[in-house]
Amino acid sequence: MGWRAAIWILLAVLGCGCVCGQPAQYRFKRLDNNHGLSNNYVTCFLKDSKGFLWVGTISGLNRYDGYSFTIFTHNPTDTTTLVHNSISRLCEGPDGKIWITTPQGVNVYDPATERISRNPAPFLHALHIPNGVISSIVRDPGGNYYFVHATAGVFRYDRHRTTTALLPATGSGALVSPIVSLAFDPHNNLWLLHADGLLEKYDTRTRRIIYRNDYLKTQHHGASLPYTLLCDRDGDLWIHVYLDNRGLYFFSAAEQTFAPVGQAPGAVPINTSAVRSVVQDNNGLLWVATDHGGINIVDKKKHTVQYLLHDPLDDKSLGQNTVNTLYRDDQGIVWAGTYKAGISYYHEDFYRFPVYRKNPAAPHGQPYDDINRFAEDARGNLWIATNGGGLLYFDRLKNTFRQHHVPGSDVIVSLYLDRQQVLWIGTYYGGLSSYDGRHFTTYRHHAGDTTSLAHDSVWEIYEDSKGQLWIGTLDGGLDRFDRQRKIFHHYPAGRKNSIHSSYVSEILEDDHGLLWIGTAYGLEVMNPHTRHVTHYLSNLNDAHSLSDNIVHALYRDRANRLWVGTASGLNVFDPATQSFRVFRQEDGLPHNTVLSIAEDSAGNLWLSTPNGLGRATVTGTAIPDLRVQVSRYDASDGLQGAHFNENAGARLRSGELVFGA
Repeated sequence: MGWRAAIWILLAVLGCGCVCGQPAQYRFKRLDNNHGLSNNYVTCFLKDSKGFLWVGTISGLNRYDGYSFTIFTHNPTDTTTLVHNSISRLCEGPDGKIWITTPQGVNVYDPATERISRNPAPFLHALHIPNGVISSIVRDPGGNYYFVHATAGVFRYDRHRTTTALLPATGSGALVSPIVSLAFDPHNNLWLLHADGLLEKYDTRTRRIIYRNDYLKTQHHGASLPYTLLCDRDGDLWIHVYLDNRGLYFFSAAEQTFAPVGQAPGAVPINTSAVRSVVQDNNGLLWVATDHGGINIVDKKKHTVQYLLHDPLDDKSLGQNTVNTLYRDDQGIVWAGTYKAGISYYHEDFYRFPVYRKNPAAPHGQPYDDINRFAEDARGNLWIATNGGGLLYFDRLKNTFRQHHVPGSDVIVSLYLDRQQVLWIGTYYGGLSSYDGRHFTTYRHHAGDTTSLAHDSVWEIYEDSKGQLWIGTLDGGLDRFDRQRKIFHHYPAGRKNSIHSSYVSEILEDDHGLLWIGTAYGLEVMNPHTRHVTHYLSNLNDAHSLSDNIVHALYRDRANRLWVGTASGLNVFDPATQSFRVFRQEDGLPHNTVLSIAEDSAGNLWLSTPNGLGRATVTGTAIPDLRVQVSRYDASDGLQGAHFNENAGARLRSGELVFGA
């Protein structure tokens, strides 16, 4: 059979993620100095109002437009450049100006001039804010800006009225401990966290402090610490101390109580107390960046934690286990800045293709790669045919694999689960086997027995609407198996009322009870009652003939249209004219060879090819007027590579699609 790419993928259509819920669903893309980043030590991120991503490193400021980086660095002879190359914080203020914190002070980038000012005083003066260090800028839901001044408090700039007001003094009378972090809750209340640990809730309507909590202040004995505050979509708070190993604290706004994350009895712990950053993703999960612990995904409702760690053998894993900073942008992309490996970034729609591979470290994991076929049982679990590793059973609830060695051959090329839930297994030179859950029964070709299997390589198995089992072989034509008498009826190539090729790759029944049979010499249509066979061949001089005589896949869609994947195009059959409409690469297909066809819940056709996957959106009703718009997916979208195996595609009852390679 030869060597093939060694994996399979599960496509959760419309980006719903891997149903097994395992960390494998988190597949990252990466950017580093090989892509133009100034340094792989990343410190902070900001997505500005124009859609640019700004990336702070220890060697300059980077602006990313989705394709390339523009780098801003310190130049001693040019006062319109950064005062220092090490960037620790980025904020966007009014008029799109970027406020850049460095060890030598705050700089301001003006997008109108693309120049950097080392003196923020004129900008502060224009906003009626006293000169001083601005440690943070936060924008409220109404578009107003809150400037955290290191010594003077918090100033609110009303962008509509262009007025500025100082928030009333907070803390114990006068501002004793500076505010180091602030965040808005879903009700537009402002939470303020002081360096000494005092937490306050500020009502933006009444402009009054309506709640105080000194838990952290007591816990850490009033020490001045660089706290960082995140308010999640439920209004609960997540607090950590930057560059200090004090763990992560959760504050329930409803119960007004604090708790260290993962320290309650029975709770799943985060894997280190060295927390560096926290963001919330599109699904409400909390991403916790750590030093040497990768990223911890906290589900506060289920009280679970998943650990995303760097895998040196997987270039789509997290780039490094020390993550300095996290940032979630307006598109839901989570950006992770690492210590020495640049940027790893994730979105659930980047990789809708969770990949299953052999993992020697997992005792119940997938034991063998190179996948040929799938069959789904009544419980939603998968039988998987491998190209040399026998039969695999994937229990999706337990996320475990069980391996069975099939009598005759472990090279399995076809699978079919019949209406009695008996699994039929076609092998390469090992005959046909059935498995009832306890025992294998094997049928072989015997030269002196005309009722035995026509050939020991069984390429296709299909049960028709009358319960008859049809067997397509590699070099013996078509068989019909009488399961009561245990004998095979043969339809060899060349015989009257039979097919024209000894190789049968696909069998499909239409709603008239006709059998469509894909072969290496065209497409056959057999009437099982009359045994009459209609033969469709490719004709280079006829644009409406079958595009190629080598047929790889047959599929009947929800509109009852018959699609034929060949070695040279995707065909749709027009019953009115007994002809075909053909689509090829010039119509958007990833490759002219279509290896398998499956349909998603939206009616799109998914095509596996030697050059990745294609999703074909079909429009029109009459066959001559059909149009396809194809989206193509390759390794950059999370696929294992370009090539897939013939006929190794299926739709599951859940609506998910699986493809083998």
